[in-house]
Amino acid sequence: MKRRIVVLTCFVMALLACFNAVSAQTAANEPIEELVVGLTNLPLSMDPIRDGGLSALAVYSLVFDRLISVDSEGNPIPGLAVSWEAVEPTVWELKLREGVTFHNGEVFDAESAKFSIDQTRLDENSQQLSNMSNITDVLIVDSYTIQVVTEEPMADLPSRMVLVFCYSEKYFNEVGGGSAFALAPVGTGPFVYVDGEADNFINLERNENYWGEKPNVLKLRALHLPDATARVTSVESGEVDVAYVVDPEQATRLAEKGFNVIDKPLGQAFVYFFRTGLDTPLSNKLVRQAINYAVDKDEIVDALFYGYTSPLQGQPVGSNANGFDASIPAYEYDVEKAKSLLAEAGFPDGFTIYLDTTSGVVPKDKDAAEVIAGQLSAIGIEVVIEINERGVFFDKLFNANMSEIWSLSLNYAPTMNLQNPLFNFTCGTAHQSNCDPEYDELQAKWASEFDPELKKVYAGEALKKIHDDAYGLFLWQVPGVHVSAKALSGLVINSDYTMDLTNVSYNK
Repeated sequence: MKRRIVVLTCFVMALLACFNAVSAQTAANEPIEELVVGLTNLPLSMDPIRDGGLSALAVYSLVFDRLISVDSEGNPIPGLAVSWEAVEPTVWELKLREGVTFHNGEVFDAESAKFSIDQTRLDENSQQLSNMSNITDVLIVDSYTIQVVTEEPMADLPSRMVLVFCYSEKYFNEVGGGSAFALAPVGTGPFVYVDGEADNFINLERNENYWGEKPNVLKLRALHLPDATARVTSVESGEVDVAYVVDPEQATRLAEKGFNVIDKPLGQAFVYFFRTGLDTPLSNKLVRQAINYAVDKDEIVDALFYGYTSPLQGQPVGSNANGFDASIPAYEYDVEKAKSLLAEAGFPDGFTIYLDTTSGVVPKDKDAAEVIAGQLSAIGIEVVIEINERGVFFDKLFNANMSEIWSLSLNYAPTMNLQNPLFNFTCGTAHQSNCDPEYDELQAKWASEFDPELKKVYAGEALKKIHDDAYGLFLWQVPGVHVSAKALSGLVINSDYTMDLTNVSYNK
């Protein structure tokens, strides 16, 4: 009798254990009621052509879909376009996804795709005008086929289409265009815009009619938290579930307390651009080279980033970029060589220069400026630092009003290739930091070449020109160190700031 009771007891306990395991698994897969995310910055506008910053993609990608999407390595993959091919050297044909609707019920089709591309390439407020300048027309072939016509062969057009977020022409015009649209944006993305307040918050709800895999989150609240300390405090106190871009030393401390640390280096290179065309000492290549030799990148990275990133190797992309050239040497720290180059350039006693930078827009941007200024003083260069609020900084950038040196986290995400970095040293940029026809020719050859092997050769030539002529001070890859709540699992944050929320859950 006792034996039968023991066996029955064990059987019941096993059933309970199985039931609890299934319940825990079910709970783990239940949608999160609300996920609160603390971002470095909210988009300057919810019209997706009006903010070209990488941080804006974290929100844009939730409300809107890209015409062509990217995988985790930056390779183009189907988005609202399911296939594409160059039918002529200057004509790309895109087949569009059928069965997709906007949040207001309108159908996505070729008219929508054409309007979205045209807005991105023609609207005076678009931050992508320069990236789209080679496009001359968008033709509708049928309801789900378009052709994009370019002035010159454009081998990287699929990568450019990654910058196109799609929205409805009918709705856009009904609400009164850009500024009005930004107050009530409608896209096709996995979340629907509810409301928001500039530099404060944005509230989203899951799109239950989404054509793709739905996020495991019912509501998402994004907070504007530009102060790094505030982001840390918020995740530690439970005010937010996810804190973007946390200072490395704080990430180490929070990891020891059981918080989840996501270490995903961003597709950004932190570079000090030199305005080579101004009448300053920086018009001299030897001076620019001297500055590169005078800055100890290894020391700064070790002191400020606790091993979460690495210096750039004499080029404006990190080693995770498609097109990175390992044969290009880094500028080694060599104060004596820097002094010698300054003397050869005619500045043995140094000079004074002005630096435009920010505080909190990029991890350690203000701290880095102070350290770099100190190191340059060792070769006689006095640096006057001007700290700019984010809006003022970008106004200067897009109107070519920067000082002779200015800082930028140069995007090579979302495509993780050389397209944006190479373009930013041409004559065609809004900031007008550099204009060298010889370099422009190299960049144009790279952009128009379809053959992968030749494209690699042209990339190497362009990167070598950037390095040898020292168009900038190449510092480090921007670290992507994010922290989430202890019980949160399944969160993916990509190198372009975007989130994958399909498998996110709270462990109960």
